Amino acid sequence: MKQKRWILACLLWSAYGSTQAQTNRVSETAALAQSRVTAPQQQSGDKDAATLDANREKHAAQVFCTLVEKVIVGAADAMPADKYGFAPTDGEFKGVRTFGQMVKHLSATNLILAAAALAEEPPADAGDEIGPETVRTKAEVLDYLKQSFAHLNKAIDAIGEKNVTVKSSPISPLKGAEVTRLALVMESLIHAFDHYGQMVEYLRMNGVVPPMKQASGAGFIAASAAVILLLGLMHLLYTFRGAKLHPRDPDLIAKMMAVSLVISRETTMWRAWVGFNATHSFGLILFGALYAYFAMRHSAFLFHSWFLLALGLALLLGYATLAKLYFFRTPFRGIVLATVLYLLGIVVNLA
Repeated sequence: MKQKRWILACLLWSAYGSTQAQTNRVSETAALAQSRVTAPQQQSGDKDAATLDANREKHAAQVFCTLVEKVIVGAADAMPADKYGFAPTDGEFKGVRTFGQMVKHLSATNLILAAAALAEEPPADAGDEIGPETVRTKAEVLDYLKQSFAHLNKAIDAIGEKNVTVKSSPISPLKGAEVTRLALVMESLIHAFDHYGQMVEYLRMNGVVPPMKQASGAGFIAASAAVILLLGLMHLLYTFRGAKLHPRDPDLIAKMMAVSLVISRETTMWRAWVGFNATHSFGLILFGALYAYFAMRHSAFLFHSWFLLALGLALLLGYATLAKLYFFRTPFRGIVLATVLYLLGIVVNLA
């Protein structure tokens, strides 16, 4: 009983760890952003309070900027190149921007507000928040978008620098004494994330699941695959090591070693028993490895293939049925857990 409980605990731990690895990607991105700035050392007295506040503001802005850049660049990259000219027409959408125009507008606004935060003149080719006419293809738009966030990060790096001035921008509601470098940066990020919501709608209208949503669903699929992979590895270990898969009756083992199968005299029941267990283990390992790989590295391909999704679900349901009929409680519970996680991945992706 203790052994069974230990195995089930391993399965639950594996599922939890894999899910966390995917669903906490945003937290990991924030951690990467934190490495861009040195944490302020604790100082005594009030003389360094202003410096500490500026460092905290810079740090927070860098974290937010990294998060916003990740989701927006990911969404822009997810849209197929031939859909960059897409704009909705079913409903009250007359005159709205195409997907490509919206990304260019977002980028131009980033550059204009970043320039104001650095007391620079706005880019001449920003074109009243429209962006350069020469930027047309998906690759060009993506490059322009990344450049805009790079300039916004430059403005963030200048937070707290007294020798770098700041000025108001004609596109900002902030005027005069209201203007600060941090305020302009946050205005740009708020504006960018507002358009991210529109980008998501455009993506879904074209049958594309936003990457951040894919990541959440992929986390559950990866966790499901990890449970099956662990079951397969443990079953393979028990096949060749120890006596956990042996009959309790030693006489039966001897009989199995002496008796051949009806189908062929070339092997014994014992050798076939070992081979059947090993091949069963390989099947579990193959399922776990493949679906974990698809979920972690090619989630878009996986979620766009109903064949692969249906195949995985059919295999899990088949394993669950076999486990209920022919196995014992621990593998049955593990397979049920894997099936539930797999279904959650599909549901989250469709939500």
